[in-house]
Amino acid sequence: MYEHLTLFLPMFDKETYGEWNVDKENDGSAEHPFQMPFVNYSAFVEKLHEAIYEFQDEHPDFKLNRYYEILEKHNIKWGYGLHTIG
Repeated sequence: MYEHLTLFLPMFDKETYGEWNVDKENDGSAEHPFQMPFVNYSAFVEKLHEAIYEFQDEHPDFKLNRYYEILEKHNIKWGYGLHTIG
């Protein structure tokens, strides 16, 4: 059942995750506003993302789309900045 996800485990140490794109050309003026930074995710991350959502769709009984409830169940407090456990 988990094979489509576990096949990614050995790849985590070998693959790249993506690169930040930061606007270094514009000066932030009204004529040349900065573009918001964003991440160009690697093909590895895109495939993992797809596999996770496929698993979620195939196994609705796990309720993996109930993010806050999952965090709360595992005593993980989420907020702005870094998350904390406990």
